[in-house]
Amino acid sequence: MILFYDIDAFFSSVEEILHPQLKGKPIAVANTLSPKGVISTASYPARVRGVHSAMPLFKARQACSNCMFVKAHFSDYIKFSQKVVSIMSQFSPFLEEASIDEGYLDISGMGRLFKSPLEYGSQIKQEVKHRTGLNITIGIAITKPVAKISALTVKPNGMIYIPQEKTEEFLSRVPIKFAKGLGRLNQERLKKAGITYIGDIISVPESFLSRIIDKSGMKWTIALKKDMKISRYQRKSIGKSVTLMRNTADKKILLPILSLLSEYISERMREKNYFATHISVEVKYYNFISKVKTTGCYPTNSPNAIFSIAKKLLIPLVNNSIRHLGIRCEGLTKTPPLFMKEKEVNLYNAISGIRKKYGFDAVKFGVSISDSTRYTR
Repeated sequence: MILFYDIDAFFSSVEEILHPQLKGKPIAVANTLSPKGVISTASYPARVRGVHSAMPLFKARQACSNCMFVKAHFSDYIKFSQKVVSIMSQFSPFLEEASIDEGYLDISGMGRLFKSPLEYGSQIKQEVKHRTGLNITIGIAITKPVAKISALTVKPNGMIYIPQEKTEEFLSRVPIKFAKGLGRLNQERLKKAGITYIGDIISVPESFLSRIIDKSGMKWTIALKKDMKISRYQRKSIGKSVTLMRNTADKKILLPILSLLSEYISERMREKNYFATHISVEVKYYNFISKVKTTGCYPTNSPNAIFSIAKKLLIPLVNNSIRHLGIRCEGLTKTPPLFMKEKEVNLYNAISGIRKKYGFDAVKFGVSISDSTRYTR
């Protein structure tokens, strides 16, 4: 059983907590308040008036004349995100952070602690509200995609539980607009093909879908059909991604970020003694179109190997300004490669020991040491 959580209007909610005079007013957070600025997050009163993320400031002013614009303070958002993650980790040791304001918990077997999944979710919501002041929306289902979709249908500050036997019935009445993982272009293509509900995707042959939507969309639909729950015995993948504060196609900025992501993923894999047999790099461009490149590899959890492979995958994708960058190690196994360099293993173990004692940033590889890592949020 998977619990998905989403912090409601995260950036604007943090601003309201830090500045109570903003509470309940239409506000929008942006990286810069210059005429060329773009909205990162809007409060719900602002959304009702037509203001939304990725909207240029001048259009937001036209949509809502009394909207209050606030410059983003990412250091504050990171602190609040870390508080929420700390709370979540107390409810389940099997936590997967999806982004700064979203994540998944494996709550399988937690029935001994609470009478029902809804009671469990209610306790989490109350704890987050009490300790941070933030509202979260929770979706609980048998798979990650369904848990996220269900949460989207009850935002903001909602909670929903979809039992396994009710999953197909639920998806059959959820409009395709809630399939955020597909992307807007794929949603429009599916609508034109007569597919209006998410449940329709399950019954449509993949051969038909592949002629309508792109590879990224196909990856999402395949994930929807399979059981994507986080298994306490065997995870299927470990990933990490970041959203850039400004869109860029500069490799001098992107590669250090990619290296740091490789280090982070490697650290998590080595904690659990996992080795990846496939590595994927995903980018989302300035126009919100996503692309993914994947390749197989010998079993590895080395940060250098992951970065080397990810770099080769990324370079062909840097043909436009990128706003979001991520790496995912897949096909996880606990079977190590036939030949492992003892010196390298000892080095990484020593680095892990230092990081456990002094924090992840205590040690960084040369490629990762760059001001460009401040380019992320």
